Amino acid sequence: MEKQIIKSSYRNIGIYRMPAKLRNIEPRAFEPHVISIGPCHHSSSNLQALEVLKLDLLNHVVGFSARASDELDRLFLALQVIEPKAYDC
Repeated sequence: MEKQIIKSSYRNIGIYRMPAKLRNIEPRAFEPHVISIGPCHHSSSNLQALEVLKLDLLNHVVGFSARASDELDRLFLALQVIEPKAYDC
């Protein structure tokens, strides 16, 4: 029961784009400078150094067993399904 409550409470969480009106005040204030968390900036050349680190940390969190590897594969497939929706935010 508790798991369902936690799961449903995260249903509407997302990474949102700031309105253009606010971004125009100081555009660089809304751009990542070290690491990107959402899907919008992960391909920026100045952030590539930490993309490898993010994958390493994910592997560390998930673990290195065969079962964890299968779960990671399922996670990536699930993320690929919702990726277009993330870019439309």
